Amino acid sequence: MDSYKTFDPSGYTVLCQLGKTCDGLVYFSKTAKVVLNVGEQGKILYNFQSFIPNVAKDLVISENEAVEANPGFFVGKSVVVLREITL
Repeated sequence: MDSYKTFDPSGYTVLCQLGKTCDGLVYFSKTAKVVLNVGEQGKILYNFQSFIPNVAKDLVISENEAVEANPGFFVGKSVVVLREITL
């Protein structure tokens, strides 16, 4: 029940679309860290034109509203870019 109370559908959508935009990422909810490897970082910039429209479509909001909603997701989170992710 506590997980349901803290579930943020707009944040989840932003995270999912970000993962699609860069072909994957790792998110650690307990530490609020988004981890990308250096190759994924470049894909975000290259594919960013589809990121906002896809977030807007998934949340059923305008693209302008999606632009405003995205920075809110990253408040209190760290984005870490690694040279190589070894699992």
